[in-house]
Amino acid sequence: MSNQDEPTSVLSYFPAGYTDSERRKKHFYGVRKADAKTSDDHLITLPKKFVDTIGGSDPVDDCHVLVCRGNKEEGVRQMKLRVDKKTLSSDKYCYVPARVMEFLQVKERDVIYILHDEQAIIPQSSQAVVFEQAMQELFDENVDLKSQLGAQAAIQAKERSAHEMAVMALQAHVSTLEASNSAAEATIASLEAKMAAMEGEMAALAATHAAVVDSHNKEKKDSADLLHGLYLKLDDACTHANTLGAHAAMLEEHITNAKAAKAASRIALGIRQTASDAAARALRTQVARLEDNLARVESTAARREADLVAEIAALQDHVETFCMVEQERLAREAAAAEEALNQRFALPEQEVREMLQREQKSAYFVGHPQLQVKQ
Repeated sequence: MSNQDEPTSVLSYFPAGYTDSERRKKHFYGVRKADAKTSDDHLITLPKKFVDTIGGSDPVDDCHVLVCRGNKEEGVRQMKLRVDKKTLSSDKYCYVPARVMEFLQVKERDVIYILHDEQAIIPQSSQAVVFEQAMQELFDENVDLKSQLGAQAAIQAKERSAHEMAVMALQAHVSTLEASNSAAEATIASLEAKMAAMEGEMAALAATHAAVVDSHNKEKKDSADLLHGLYLKLDDACTHANTLGAHAAMLEEHITNAKAAKAASRIALGIRQTASDAAARALRTQVARLEDNLARVESTAARREADLVAEIAALQDHVETFCMVEQERLAREAAAAEEALNQRFALPEQEVREMLQREQKSAYFVGHPQLQVKQ
């Protein structure tokens, strides 16, 4: 069968790498590997155009086809198979023996090619020769595989030796790690002992801190109580100052009345000179008595001031700066009271005595014998 007699439509597939002249010499039909029929043979389905071209119009009883795989660049592996004309016309498939699949290195789902050329129709003897050539090729390939297996075994021996050396190095490293682990455990035990000692010290420090806090709280409470007492004394002093202010107003009123009486007496003296002389002598005597009383009052005020200064000096050892400020205010108020007392020289002796008695009975001095006026 010649290439010129066949239609171009039968050229269903051309592997890559072939020229046009090579394509004209050979027709390629692409097929896929079908499911296996037996463990030895594999079923290959043939295209309908291939069957029509080869099996339908060929007058001989059987023919041979080339089953190949690959392309020209990778190298085409091919083998001729006998195809029965009756099989082609009825079932449109052929069987590929397992040895051929092995030779072609066909894997599951690989695409293989069925090649038919004008030299495919050959006698049976030629098929035997081809088969022997294929077997020789398989034998040569087997020898090559054995040499490859030997080389692979040598490589594996080298890898095994390297693996054993790596295992020995790893064992040495493990021994080093175990020694380091023992040292680390000893260090951890020492650190745990130190931590236990530090926990004991922390407990002792916590107890000391609690005692210091209790002492500080107690001192703070005592200071607060003392400050509250000083506030109460200051309140009493303010009340006493207000009372002294009221007394000063009363004294001013008495002085005004005395001045009015003095003016009236002067008018009366103009009428009665003798009576005025006697009244003047009596007034001088009364003034002398008042001066004496005033001196006693000043002495009493001085003693009171000295007692207050002594008490303030004793309280300054126990209170804070705030108490000192309040004591200075108290001293200033005492000075104001002394100045008010110094202005009482014009009062009668009986009123001065009553005022002193009221001051001695004041609530400020109740319960504080050390602050009472010494008689």
